[in-house]
Amino acid sequence: MDNITRVTLGSTYRATWVSSGVTASPIVYNIFSGSETMVRSYAGVDSGNGHYYADARIDSVGLWRGSWFATVSANSFRNDEVLAIFPFDTDQPGRYITWDDVVNRFTEFTDFGGAIKVASHHIVYAEAQLDSMLGTVFVVPFSSNNITIKDLAIDLVYARAIRGKSDEYKSIRADVASRVYALCNGLAYMITASGEILQQQNKYGWSSTQDYHPVFGLLDYEISPGASSAQLMDELAERGLQ
Repeated sequence: MDNITRVTLGSTYRATWVSSGVTASPIVYNIFSGSETMVRSYAGVDSGNGHYYADARIDSVGLWRGSWFATVSANSFRNDEVLAIFPFDTDQPGRYITWDDVVNRFTEFTDFGGAIKVASHHIVYAEAQLDSMLGTVFVVPFSSNNITIKDLAIDLVYARAIRGKSDEYKSIRADVASRVYALCNGLAYMITASGEILQQQNKYGWSSTQDYHPVFGLLDYEISPGASSAQLMDELAERGLQ
């Protein structure tokens, strides 16, 4: 099986070739498309003791093949690797939390690719999900000093990131969903960093249509006291809260 090398779009990466101290001449590093069309070629740079390198670059997203062609004592060698080229991650800072907030609670989160990647692929979307779930009864976006929202966002980011990788996702998701339900139904209040309690602002969505009455709403029925986590999750799913 070919080795797979992940490369960020537009960056320079170093390909290396080693041959137990022997001299390779000539030696080149070529990049091919999926149809085996050569798109780039680099002469191998001798760094001594059979070590060679080439600083290569690819400016298109996709799968490519990097191949070393070397001749040692009249014998020809070819070594291939698959190059998976990905675009840059965009730094999109969260409105409520940062990467550090998540890492401070879940130390294993440091394995998820760094601050920019986490902000781009997890934090922004988790915060949007919270806004969509709570926006039916609160004015969004929330202020950055809303401790309740920060707390929910940290857990939701982590849950989304480990989805499909750990069963812990289910318990964290259920906890976030139950807290969101409590907030939407007046069973809990939001708290700011200064200790201020925030009340619900609106029960239903706003419409520009005169005399509009909602056909259904988030608070149309109550979940029975003592409902199990499974029942809670089923009812929340029906309301589009998952």
